Parts: sequence; C-alpha cells; structure tokens
Amino acid sequence: MFKKLSILVLTSFVTILPLSAQQSTFGTPTNTGAPGPGGITTGATGNANSVANLLTSATPLQLGFAVITPASGNGAALVPLETVGNQGNSSFLTSVLPAATLMTQGALVVDLSDGSRSLTGPSASSLLNSNNPGVTTTGTGATTSTFNGANSGAVTTGTTGNTAAGPLFANTALSIINPNSGTATITFTLNNGDGGQVPGGSLTITLDHLQQVSRFVNEILTIPTSSSTQLEGVLTFRSDIPVAVTALEFRGSSFSTLPVIDLSALNTSSVSVSSTAGSINTNGALNATAHPLPLLAPGVGGAGSLLLPQFVMGGGWATRIAIANLSNAQQTVRVDFFSSNGTALSTALDTHSGSTFTNLVVPANGVLVLTPEDSNGLGIF
Repeated sequence: MFKKLSILVLTSFVTILPLSAQQSTFGTPTNTGAPGPGGITTGATGNANSVANLLTSATPLQLGFAVITPASGNGAALVPLETVGNQGNSSFLTSVLPAATLMTQGALVVDLSDGSRSLTGPSASSLLNSNNPGVTTTGTGATTSTFNGANSGAVTTGTTGNTAAGPLFANTALSIINPNSGTATITFTLNNGDGGQVPGGSLTITLDHLQQVSRFVNEILTIPTSSSTQLEGVLTFRSDIPVAVTALEFRGSSFSTLPVIDLSALNTSSVSVSSTAGSINTNGALNATAHPLPLLAPGVGGAGSLLLPQFVMGGGWATRIAIANLSNAQQTVRVDFFSSNGTALSTALDTHSGSTFTNLVVPANGVLVLTPEDSNGLGIF
C-alpha cells in the first residue's frame, strides 16, 4: 500500500470493514463551523463549550501522541495511562493504553478474521432462528464500523423483536512513532499459525523524525484476501533505531490493547526466534535496559520522560490521561502534544488549552487527571 512512510502520514483513522472489503480513509472530516479551542468546532456543527460535540463525526479528528516530561523529580515513580474512547451506536467503548516502550525488535500476535467462522458472526441469524422457529430475519449486509464512530450494518426483524449479530470481524491496528532525530528503517514479517511466512507478509518502510503512522496490519502488508480473511499469526518487526509500537485488537466495534513483546530485551542465545525478531535464551529472561526517550525539543523528552502513543480527539473519539505518582514526594510535569506529522497539536483538556501544558502538579501517592471537560465541569469519561 505504501513504500515510504516518510512521505505518507495518516491524518484520519482508517475505516473498519469486513476484511474482504477494507479500505483506507484519508483526509480530515469536513465541517461548516469555525475551529474553537482544541480544534472543537463552533458554529453550525457545535459549541466549543460542549465536549459532547467531540463524540459526533462532524467534528475534526485530532490524531497524534503525547510526551510527559518531569520538571521536578526524576520521573521514575510516575505511571501514566491513557483511556481512549469511541462513541458507537449505543455505547461509549474504551480501552486503556500504557506508556509506550521504545524498542528495536518486537513481536505481537495478529488476528485477522471476517467472522465467517463465528457463531456471533454471519451464522448468528441462523442460530437465532433455530432457537426461535417463529422468528423471521432480514439482513442488510455485514456490520461495518469506523474509527470516527459511524456505524451501519445488519438489521434483523422478526416476531420476537430479537436482533441477530453482524459479523464479528477481527483486525489488528498498529501505531508506530519515531521519536529520534534520524530516519527509522523498519522491517515487518508476518508468519501464520504454522510458523511459515504469509505471502506478501514482509515489507521494509522508513519513518522520519517525530512521524507517526496508524494502520491496520493488512494495510501495512499486502496480504492476499484468502489469507487476510482468516489468519492467526505472529508479526515481528525490526528497526535500526528504537521506535514505539502500540497495538490494538479490534473485534467488531470493540477494541482492546495488545501486548507488544520487546524482543530486543531478551538475552541472546542459541534459541532462535526468527531472522527479523532476533533470539532468546532458553528461559526467556527479560534483562535488557530499556531505551530512554530522546530529547525531542528544549525541555521536552529526555531521561525520565514518558510517551503516550495514541492521542485522539474529535470525530467520535476522546482521550483521558491519568498520571499516577507512586513516590512519597510531589512531582511537577509538563505534557506536550504532537500531531502525526510531528508538529504541535493544540487541544483542550480540563481548564487547559494548547499544545503544551506546564507546571502540572502530581501529588505524592496521588493522581493527576486530564480529561475533556466542558465549562460546567462535565466530562466524557
């Protein structure tokens, strides 16, 4: 789909469809109002004082990442978490993402499915009818969901009023960030459940300084439809400089965080993982020193700083940041927001607005929370 990520940065999340028909959606959602603080649209599409406008697809989508830099203390006792939420048809779905670890080699489990083998997928209608013979089912097609909260899909009608589920498709999404001053060269390799490489499952890309890309695995790799509609396997990657990789697994409209195993943190030995993943020792001990976040700008990043890998706001999405201080001393931090192309991202959280929030106090053994909140103190989370 792409060869040089250095010239292609995703500015909008991609559309989630059944895997046989997945496509990318590029560009920023249009609106007819003027941008307010934090990119919240005012005028025809909403009021900047109402955070509820973030949960409509008409508001602009902000996508990027955040860096937490300790201003006092060394940051060793700080534990940040971000909660990312999306407004679906009838519920607000969330997932918690920890701070990202920089690594040069990593692996994760990939699950791609069109739902055809699931009783909660296309077979749900027939299952429902077999349990309720008097029910008639009428469908309008496979359920689709998008990152921006728009949903459409199978409609079921019948004498009992029951609703059959649409296909419970699965896919794995990656967010990749290069915080270094140089260009990162990253090689991906996808193996199937039997350990063999998937056809089209290998690609080398480049990612420039402070660039981020968010993509589904079957968009990063050119995987044949016969494989991508039903695949459980292992994706490994290798980078010449440390990068941050975060993974999310989507099942239907729900999503959750996937662990990314740092293979560069495994002791080398005679037990081979793969040519792209390095090697591990016989007991798989994790003993390597983590790569610190480099200095991104004067006062931003460096030793003790932390990277939150997937900040998204608007277009049906919202992000909440919580920073816990597990030490017995108060600490002060600054939080800087960057867009996917590495430029400053201005947003609104609590009473703060801008791309840099300074002098944020995290109490000893306490928690600092930054969340979308309106002028009345009402928030989304």
